[in-house]
Amino acid sequence: MTAPVRIQQLARIVGGEMLYPPLHPVYATSFSIDTRTLKKGDVFVAVKGPHFNGNDFVEKAFLKGACCAIVSRLRWHLKARREEETELGPGPLVAVSDTTQALAKLGAYFRRKLRAAVIAVTGSIGKTATRKMLASVLARAGKTCQSRSNYNNVYGVPLSIFEARPDCEYLVLELGMNAKGEIAQLADICQPDYGVVTNVSTCHTEFFESLDDVADAKAELFGRLPEDGAIFVNADDGRLVSRGHLARCKVVGFGFSAGEFRGNNLRSLGEHGTAFDVVYGGESHSFRCPLLGAHNVKNALAAIAVGRHLGMSWDAIAEGLAQTSPMPHRLDLLSSRDGRFRLLDDSYNSSPAAVRAAIDTLLVLRGDLDPTRPVILVLADMLELGRLSESEHYKVGVYIGSRPIDQLFLMGPLSQHIARGACDTGMAPERIHHCQSIYDLQVALDEVQGKAWVLVKGSRAWALDRLVERLCGESRQKVLNG
Repeated sequence: MTAPVRIQQLARIVGGEMLYPPLHPVYATSFSIDTRTLKKGDVFVAVKGPHFNGNDFVEKAFLKGACCAIVSRLRWHLKARREEETELGPGPLVAVSDTTQALAKLGAYFRRKLRAAVIAVTGSIGKTATRKMLASVLARAGKTCQSRSNYNNVYGVPLSIFEARPDCEYLVLELGMNAKGEIAQLADICQPDYGVVTNVSTCHTEFFESLDDVADAKAELFGRLPEDGAIFVNADDGRLVSRGHLARCKVVGFGFSAGEFRGNNLRSLGEHGTAFDVVYGGESHSFRCPLLGAHNVKNALAAIAVGRHLGMSWDAIAEGLAQTSPMPHRLDLLSSRDGRFRLLDDSYNSSPAAVRAAIDTLLVLRGDLDPTRPVILVLADMLELGRLSESEHYKVGVYIGSRPIDQLFLMGPLSQHIARGACDTGMAPERIHHCQSIYDLQVALDEVQGKAWVLVKGSRAWALDRLVERLCGESRQKVLNG
């Protein structure tokens, strides 16, 4: 919640025109862009997207208790003039030329009012896991706030700033992108003191010509940090390391084979995550990453590096890291309702590197907990790969064919290339099943005999989380033992 600001001042901040001004002072303390979650007293910002227009919901916002709305000048100016003589109107309005830009201006304004140190996290994959672990670590050093859910775009970053408590000492924000210039835009809004870049991977290639272009877009964060700040980069990623000169501030590396903070001696703890050591300055320190998968250890290294840079003790960092809670639909280990499946739910999203990491994680869990159960993969298409779509799906299939996978259930037109890659590396065609819907997948899995390990993963548009809910129920029973 932000400090109270009179709505006339909001109009000045965003360069807007006040329509239907209130008769009594009205103060803004919170903001919303969605009438479904709007609370009484919120300022409603009527942003416009490709599939919605907030200006269509202004009256509804006032009916739900909005104190003011920031609206499109083009939409509301003439309407206000027609109603001027009778002084009618839904409520106090601030008319602007671009409501999304107004939201960004408000985010930047309230960011400047925060006394918190802002840490911005970006990267092709691992942003959310890193943000969660970093926030858990920093909570041991002071009052910490973080982005909610996937609030990582031009709408979500300002909303995350608005939600930060006034007494917040650290604010951890996630920055996403799918076009050149977006990281720079988000950084201009949140004005970070520190930055973290997890990696550059084949995720956004629909919108970029090459991985070097993706790296350039991620590296926009480097030049947006102050000289007394720091940028923490995956030192195993050559594309990021080679762009370190773009930063005016200190560059700190973390990784398995390079960087000041070096992770090694990884030991699987089954459903409890991974134990590992960190070598820094010639000394070794032990940690536990509670999030599943060896790849999350590297994300944990980023959190450790930031914590040490900010003066935290090794013990405090270890305690905070160990308290990180798992995230729904992100390598979440569950049990099906009938007890037949130990299911690794990674249905939130998908990319080539993330699929391989999820498969490796499942196979490690199988080896640790129950190596007798067969392994089933349920995969849907990976989206936003552009011209690399067919080749990257084929490569995933090749990877699957080289691993001890018993059955493969696929959904989506691009998954035929996964099947082709798996067959080309030795997987029998009769072990590969193509399904047309969530219902078909459920029916096919119901026919599986005996117990099994199951990985569910696909791009968000395929909504494989619905399959997980059908298999595991609303309770989403966690796996413990046996």
